[in-house]
Amino acid sequence: MAETEQQLARRLHERQTLAVQRRQDALQRLVADPSGPLDEPVSQYVAEAPWVDLELGKEHPIGVGMIRDARRLVASQVDSAVSAQGARIFEMVREKAAEVVADVAALPPLPPEVWSVNHPGEALAKYPAHRATYGLLLSAQQMFGLCHTVADLFRDFLGYSQDQLDGAPSSALAYRNWHAVLSDPQWLNIRGPLKLKYACERGFEPGLWLPSEVEIKAEDKTFGARLKNLGSAVFSGS
Repeated sequence: MAETEQQLARRLHERQTLAVQRRQDALQRLVADPSGPLDEPVSQYVAEAPWVDLELGKEHPIGVGMIRDARRLVASQVDSAVSAQGARIFEMVREKAAEVVADVAALPPLPPEVWSVNHPGEALAKYPAHRATYGLLLSAQQMFGLCHTVADLFRDFLGYSQDQLDGAPSSALAYRNWHAVLSDPQWLNIRGPLKLKYACERGFEPGLWLPSEVEIKAEDKTFGARLKNLGSAVFSGS
């Protein structure tokens, strides 16, 4: 359907261009032979009206308006088709995120000194058991982020919006044990590709979670706790 919408747009442009050319041809015929028959060039000129002439009170020529309406109809059908598959797509990326987390969790524990260095890839390469680890972590972090990006397209539609996190930061949808994340003093300094492994080792429960799966205590909903958690989330980069 998306291809149909693009095809209609292309054909509209081609037809309007042709209409202008045909009108120019009709005018040139009149100029070249002013005493010749009028019916044919005038008919040719008038025939292009749906593509180039505006009627009173209209924004587009009638032919252009019709094609635009058809394009909008196709676009709405595309949106409906995507929305209809939203739940299935959401579950697919949830499963993929869980798979990525499981793969990262299965990697050997990282040497403690690696967490704080500026170039963890170089540091890990010094260990025979971790020469391929950094590349795996980099790919995993990118895929984990992509899963969340896709899921976020459907959260509101499916009723899984972050607005339902009454007292928890939005990062709780990625790290369910969000209390531990906010209280971890080292989290802010962990390099991007290492975050998923660090989260696995520290029990942050990384994944792609529903709001209903996130634990929110009564005390988290107080104004003071909300303010504190918001500040901690911003400061920690979670």
